[in-house]
Amino acid sequence: SFYSYGTSAGISNSNDRSHGLSVRCVENAKACQTTLCRDTEGETCNSSNAGRTMNGKVNADSIYYCTGKSWVPMANWSWDVPLSARVNPDITYGTLTDSRDGHTYRTVQIGGQTWMAENLNYKVNDGVQSFCFDGKAEYCSVGGRLYTWAASVGRTEAECGEGISCYLDASKNVNGELQGVCPDGWHIPVYSEWMTLKSNAETLGNAGQVLSSRTGWGVNSGDDNFGFGALPTGRRYSNGGYVST
Repeated sequence: SFYSYGTSAGISNSNDRSHGLSVRCVENAKACQTTLCRDTEGETCNSSNAGRTMNGKVNADSIYYCTGKSWVPMANWSWDVPLSARVNPDITYGTLTDSRDGHTYRTVQIGGQTWMAENLNYKVNDGVQSFCFDGKAEYCSVGGRLYTWAASVGRTEAECGEGISCYLDASKNVNGELQGVCPDGWHIPVYSEWMTLKSNAETLGNAGQVLSSRTGWGVNSGDDNFGFGALPTGRRYSNGGYVST
């Protein structure tokens, strides 16, 4: 029989407390019970060091980001981690400034194509044709906007909305490119352009792995070899619901 605190297991009555029983000890519960806590134990995260990153103390390959309130693992998706913390530091990016609102985007050359290296964040008919994830404006600065089909091709919902046939040939430029919601000098990619991107990525391995960001996808995070930096920024359904990728 063993002694236990709080019960009399193995002891028939109070008089048996004078008997000699074995003792087996168990270690006290540690203050840190989670991997996140153990990896960041003793490291302060507050407004004065917001934006700081650190490697885990136990799991050195894990990277944590200080939001100004708490540490979050960068391996997983969190809207509290800014886009700038997820770009590939090994890539030399170009830039694109949208003359419509002055917003500047990173760009990257892959093969003979030049792509935006982040999602478009140009406001079009806010709340009707373009949306921030979960309706939170601050999320647009991380994942860009979510657009309806009509908005993406530069039309109203009355012209190209759900269930409406619309013809876009007249909107294309002399090269057969459709600008849509894109900045001047840029266009909505056609299927063949996506396939060219895929083929270029596959020269280095699985296209999804090559084109996905190094953090944010959990165990499925990519290598981001070209700096394309695809992120799991989710989608919006026509009923107004949002779902993470």
